[in-house]
Amino acid sequence: MLMPLVALLMACSSDSYDTGDGSLSYMVADFVEAETDASAKVVSIVTDRDERLWLTRSVKFDWAEKPDTAYRSLIYYNKVKDGNGQYVAEPVGATQVLTPAVTATADIKGGMKTDPVVFESAWKSHNGKYINLDLSVKTGTVDGEYGQQTVGMACDGIDTRTDGTRLVRLTLYHDQASVPEYYSAKLYMSIPVEYIPIELSAGDEVQVSIATYGGQVVKTFGF
Repeated sequence: MLMPLVALLMACSSDSYDTGDGSLSYMVADFVEAETDASAKVVSIVTDRDERLWLTRSVKFDWAEKPDTAYRSLIYYNKVKDGNGQYVAEPVGATQVLTPAVTATADIKGGMKTDPVVFESAWKSHNGKYINLDLSVKTGTVDGEYGQQTVGMACDGIDTRTDGTRLVRLTLYHDQASVPEYYSAKLYMSIPVEYIPIELSAGDEVQVSIATYGGQVVKTFGF
């Protein structure tokens, strides 16, 4: 599935909160699964090391609309102990992380688009559930209005090696769609491994190709 970016960029991708005493000495930034309750407020997080932490207070995010749902997020929090000596998370701020479906390149309506982005880093989560991308896109307004860019993840094919292991070839889809390139806006993306078209086994690899302003970047992750 291809994902429009306009709403995310207009919201600057972030919500922030009063931090109480103002001290950020214990602040942590983690990619997490943010879990909502029956009222669609985030009440707990699960980190990429599979540590669940309850929030010191529930928080409503514009992008977390559904109750009883886990949303991918980059969350900033103070990791503190509660009255029982258990670690909990005091929320400071959060950023939405996109989790696009992986679509076969041949199935993308209108054809594949690989307009450049700014690449910062890419890594596999500690628990192996996600491939994370830290990117920026160039954006701007015309007559005060944001245009709509689109991003997604395409699968170009799956190669089987002589030893039986496989290489899944993915490419970042990005349609700039004539949006002005005045300044950079941060874009975080997590590719859920469960969205990969095959069930990965030991020795398999996933290759992610990204068109950037400095040329093609290719990152490969083993499983």
